[in-house]
Amino acid sequence: MTSSDYPKEIDKYKILSILGQGAMGVVYKGYDSEIDRYVAIKVLHKHLLDGDMADELEQRFKHEVKAAAKCLHQNIVTVFDCGMCHERPYMVMEYVQGVDLRMMLKSGYSFTYKQAIEVVSKTLDALYAAHQLGVVHRDIKPANILLLENGVVKVTDFGVARIDNSDLTQIGDVIGTPSYMSPEANRGAQVDGRSDLYSAAVVLLELLTHKRIKPSEIHASAIDSSLQQLPLTTLQKDHLSQTLVKALSQNPSERFQTAMEFSKALLSIQISTESPYQQSDELAETVIQLRTKLPKEHSVHTEKSQLSCLSQLNKDELSLVEKSLTQFIGPVAKVVLKKQAKNSPNISHLLDSLSSHISSVRDRKAFIKNIQATGFFKKEATSFSNITGAKTSTSQSSGSAIKLKLNDNELTQLTSELARYLGPVAKHMIKKNLKHSSCLEELHLSLADKIPDEKQRTQFLRHCGNNRL
Repeated sequence: MTSSDYPKEIDKYKILSILGQGAMGVVYKGYDSEIDRYVAIKVLHKHLLDGDMADELEQRFKHEVKAAAKCLHQNIVTVFDCGMCHERPYMVMEYVQGVDLRMMLKSGYSFTYKQAIEVVSKTLDALYAAHQLGVVHRDIKPANILLLENGVVKVTDFGVARIDNSDLTQIGDVIGTPSYMSPEANRGAQVDGRSDLYSAAVVLLELLTHKRIKPSEIHASAIDSSLQQLPLTTLQKDHLSQTLVKALSQNPSERFQTAMEFSKALLSIQISTESPYQQSDELAETVIQLRTKLPKEHSVHTEKSQLSCLSQLNKDELSLVEKSLTQFIGPVAKVVLKKQAKNSPNISHLLDSLSSHISSVRDRKAFIKNIQATGFFKKEATSFSNITGAKTSTSQSSGSAIKLKLNDNELTQLTSELARYLGPVAKHMIKKNLKHSSCLEELHLSLADKIPDEKQRTQFLRHCGNNRL
């Protein structure tokens, strides 16, 4: 596909580049100027609508949109919109910057035991939310599980999802990817959420053993043998083997019956002394480093090359942006900033790129507002250096920053409040973030960033007396 084949627009969305192609359609990176948001737009292949299966495929695509739009969860790629353009159906999704597990495995990355458990547990959280709404994914595999640059796990592509009350004839259709499909799905039989759990278990086994498991190797003795090389205690290996054997049972009634049940079984094996956020940060940095090695997105509209934004900013200016970004995406902000500054031709482009790493639209606006408030950035400026008189005052302010301290009563109250959302790691997170906070508001914002659910983040900040998010 050449650049001339790309549409310049799909309805109100400007098309910027191609993100990928599959059997069902092509995915573009788009831009919604009305709300200043980058999006991913999936369009059904035109040739699929020309044959005898056109009506069924168009209907299935619409069901994909309906299925995905029902699933609002922090570990599921969000669907924003859908429509028809030039007689081709399209859906508009959340644009996320990350790498799928398939690409990570192909690159040679070896997941640790702890990371594999964490990633699959988050995948199961997403599946539990979908199953509760009557949505079965039907194609769980490494390529459909994304790791974002902030360490968040996202499940994507409900392209073969099935609504429980769907009128589409699904029985007898083999839908999915054979290597990861449950026995009943491979037979073309009717499936439910337990089929997704089987697929998730196959993915986990691949992450642990660092090789794709053949269907013929999915039995108790082979599973037990494949786990022997893992650096675990005998008790852990036995527990993990029992868990996987149950999840990979040929009979759905003998498996875990819900994603939550499967997730709890996995987490009960986990006896790590590390915070899950430490693991998340480690994965995030790996994703960012891997993305720098991947081929760049194929741009539809080329622009003249310009000097890297990194050469336009001094140390104080970079520190200022990093500090503000850290409030919203955590410690990985330093790595994100360095990468984006190298690839951005001007300050406006840099801030757009950085804000795209922040999941909440409200948080993105808050980030830009924070930068504007410093006096370094104005919308019409092409460089922080164009704004005079700001560097001196900021350097003085930065140099005189006072480290925040909490008394025992304040620490106890804040720990109790944060523990409602993060559990026992709350105290550790507070002590860690105290080192980098100069005021209570900054501390509250950095702690809120560790809470995955947006509603819970808002509730936490309100209880702390901060209504900013």
